[in-house]
Amino acid sequence: MMNRVEQLNRRRVRHAPPGEVLASVMEENGLTQAEVAERLGVSRLAVSKLISGKHSLTPDMARRLGRLFGNGPE
Repeated sequence: MMNRVEQLNRRRVRHAPPGEVLASVMEENGLTQAEVAERLGVSRLAVSKLISGKHSLTPDMARRLGRLFGNGPE
């Protein structure tokens, strides 16, 4: 069983939003939003909205991203 300090520390963990992760991966791989959109078969607007947090990550988009980057939908 966790003590109180461990419980508080677990609550402070910040999980990066999907769009933030995508932007980071794109930057690491030198990809533009237009390139990613074309490879995913979606509009640039869809990629832009995901990155900006204006649109949530759907299961379909998670599968597409997993195929594109070779790491699965998770």
